[in-house]
Amino acid sequence: MAVVESADAINEAVEGIGFDDHCNSRLIRAAVERECITIGDALVWGVIQKSLSPLRATCAALIDSLQREES
Repeated sequence: MAVVESADAINEAVEGIGFDDHCNSRLIRAAVERECITIGDALVWGVIQKSLSPLRATCAALIDSLQREES
């Protein structure tokens, strides 16, 4: 839900303006950046919830394999 709301807020903030307008408006840049942070946080949280354990296990196995090769 947060990702969709943030995407909508970004679209609303930049509707009808060009890139130069975006670059020249500190307020618009700050709003867009904040919404991008919200999107990033939501995506990272999703990765943490679904993929962190398998990713950690894979990394641990690779490290173990490399250490055995070095011995």
